[in-house]
Amino acid sequence: MRPSRFAIICAGQGQQTALDFEGLRPTPSDHDAYRVIWKDLNSALGGDFAEAWLALSLEQRNQNNYAQLGVVAWQVLRYLRYRDALPKVDWVLGYSVGELSAQAIAGSIPFNKLVSLVQSRAYLMDSAIPNPQHLPCLVLLSERLPPQSRSRRQSCLERLGIELAIHRSQAESVWGGPPEAVAQFIQEAEKSSWNVRAIDVSVPSHTAYLSSAVPLWKEKLIAASIQAPVMNILSGISSEPVSTVNEVHNALSLQLARSIHWDDCLLAIKERGVTDVWDIGPGQDQTRLVKEMDSEINIFEVSDTFV
Repeated sequence: MRPSRFAIICAGQGQQTALDFEGLRPTPSDHDAYRVIWKDLNSALGGDFAEAWLALSLEQRNQNNYAQLGVVAWQVLRYLRYRDALPKVDWVLGYSVGELSAQAIAGSIPFNKLVSLVQSRAYLMDSAIPNPQHLPCLVLLSERLPPQSRSRRQSCLERLGIELAIHRSQAESVWGGPPEAVAQFIQEAEKSSWNVRAIDVSVPSHTAYLSSAVPLWKEKLIAASIQAPVMNILSGISSEPVSTVNEVHNALSLQLARSIHWDDCLLAIKERGVTDVWDIGPGQDQTRLVKEMDSEINIFEVSDTFV
């Protein structure tokens, strides 16, 4: 019988609109770090965070500045609430903005700097796009196409300047570009039955269109007194372990403008013997991808009755 190995996976944007933080208000048993983050979240939204989040419209919760804040808050608060009762964490990894949460969980990012870093990341990403229109800049593609259709689709993507953002699995990938190019591509895809879906993210994350944000974001990371991770963690763009402060800076900054190889990240934890995964959310997107990759990996369940 192989030994158990436990991994935490932090998802990206996409399912944050349904979040409710009412049950995550600080309690007397929560760690000091938990209360620090909650206080910073209150400041970020100008009032009680749980109430302020619920007061946001669904459209606002999809905007980059609020979406990234909601995703990271959900992940790190849940980790801090349950961490004393979790198994030993062998690996942690994060998808897109979830990589910021993963680095905080791994001990790299001071909890008292986390909220300000999330806000800086979102602001710099938005600022890299001239005349932001809050229209979809990312599209999810099915890789299961006949060769000729795949070739025609690839030619269309290249013609419109739409770039690979995330290779999710053998079956799916995410591509990004200017909103007008994405809209035109979706029109052509519908005519050709290419099976695509717009993602409600208004910046072309993980493409060269965000290159101008990379050095500015790295400056913010350097100023945040980041430490070397105390847990095993993978880089989303390389699927390789990150172990030094400089590697943390590079992994988090470069992923703004480079493709994420998420399929390789999941294969990497499988190769390292991971048997149990906690998909910390939001949603269950990562649960599906893990199960598609290896149906024998167990999905670790956490609820409010866990502790």
